[in-house]
Amino acid sequence: TLQLSVYIDELSYFPADIVIQVLQTWPTISKWFPTWHELNDELQWYTNRRQFKIDALLKGSQNIAPTYASIIKQVVRRI
Repeated sequence: TLQLSVYIDELSYFPADIVIQVLQTWPTISKWFPTWHELNDELQWYTNRRQFKIDALLKGSQNIAPTYASIIKQVVRRI
């Protein structure tokens, strides 16, 4: 119970959809209950990948027409 409560607390720092994806796909990666280190690696990878895409969208929007730049910024705020 204590271990699960710690996992839940740590998982709350990541986006919910990424947590769900990692937890649902874990059984295809390993037959064992994951250590926090293993889960953290997966969660960080997906979160960093998403952040990289967001950063690329924001940086790219500086070089396009203002109308499209504002649309991109509005969409990114929702993420």
